[in-house]
Amino acid sequence: MLKRASALRDAPRVWSLLDIRFGILTCSARDESDLWCAMSEDSDLKAKLAKLEALFRRAGSPGEKSAAGAAIERLQGRLAGSGEKREPEVELQYSLPDVWSAELFRAVCRKHGVRPYRYRRQRRTTVMVRAREREFDRRAWPEYCRLHDELADYFKDVTDHLISRVMGSGDSSSDPLEIEGGAGR
Repeated sequence: MLKRASALRDAPRVWSLLDIRFGILTCSARDESDLWCAMSEDSDLKAKLAKLEALFRRAGSPGEKSAAGAAIERLQGRLAGSGEKREPEVELQYSLPDVWSAELFRAVCRKHGVRPYRYRRQRRTTVMVRAREREFDRRAWPEYCRLHDELADYFKDVTDHLISRVMGSGDSSSDPLEIEGGAGR
């Protein structure tokens, strides 16, 4: 949350005193004439946490108490995760073997909150995503691989059924494919 500190621009001594005493304001000067102040995220979260704990203590109904408790847990999780560095989002490109695989991959991406896209003139089977690579490889990619294997098994079963029952050709795996022509051709 950014606040403009035009009144404090002329009084840097007072400003540093406020900064030291309360420890919640951090400052950055964009240029010499403009000073912007921002509350640090940790102190803002701690202030919200204190308010929620007070609400939890004086909750009137069980629903209000459970809602405040859930909000406290979420804020504590954010406070615990604020110290660690998060991996930046990068653009990932996936070239998939067919249209069915690409459609399945896009569905898995959307399920995990990642927006799939492609650039102009890219193939229909190329899918681009912007995500944190390790997190994406840990969650979305294994699910896609599992579903893709199931889809491939399903297509194989349907193809075998179509060939054997509908076309009356028999078992397709019993006779190998013959190669015509010699080695010289």
